[in-house]
Amino acid sequence: MSTHQEENADRGKTVQKKQALFWRVLGGCFYLIGLTLMAWLFSIVVEWVGMIFFWAEEGAGHSRQMFLTELTYLNDGFKNNFMGYKPVEMAMWLSTSITFWIFEWTRFVDLLEWSMYPSPGASEPRLDLAHVAQWAGQYFTAAMNSTQVFGVRLAVAILCLPAFIMVGFAALIDGLVERELRRFGGGNESSFVYHNVKSWMRPTVIGSLFIYLSMPVSVHPNLIFVPAIIMYGGAIYLTSATFKKYL
Repeated sequence: MSTHQEENADRGKTVQKKQALFWRVLGGCFYLIGLTLMAWLFSIVVEWVGMIFFWAEEGAGHSRQMFLTELTYLNDGFKNNFMGYKPVEMAMWLSTSITFWIFEWTRFVDLLEWSMYPSPGASEPRLDLAHVAQWAGQYFTAAMNSTQVFGVRLAVAILCLPAFIMVGFAALIDGLVERELRRFGGGNESSFVYHNVKSWMRPTVIGSLFIYLSMPVSVHPNLIFVPAIIMYGGAIYLTSATFKKYL
């Protein structure tokens, strides 16, 4: 093979690697978006189930109280500004924007109000529709409240992501140092530990995000994210420390 052909082959491999990386990043973005939508829908469904079986007397007030509690947690736990905004202001903006685009911009609110309040002299089917809409109104209100809770929690999750990055980076450095010490000290490799611990990283991050975004009760974010960050950092440390000695 000539030098020109070798250069073309290398250039083709480089292009293929860049394309593969692009599609992996794009696929990861779509995966996160899908996961977020699933968590939002799941939170609404769980809230409706709770209204039927667990907090029927509270009704939509349960989700409203959750929203106020989540704001309290955010205000107490995040004091520093983020990109020039207070965390509470950022959460309120995100929560209001999501609720607007889903319920108000799509005219769901207007449709519900039209269904609930018929004009004088309306027909019997129209009155029946109004009764059904009035019964479903509390569930619609709960869905809006749950969406607001979801927006606040999404803001908290965004604020917690730098902690995952910082702890993961520190754990990676410590793990690589441990690997070098093991390498020069003649220590044994452990592919079993490497492959098993490596599989913890993605579920730890994704699982903590999904659980936090969809929980039907208010829980301080530290109870969810602190253990998840510790597990994530431990998984990165063990993975990098037990990586094979020779590349």
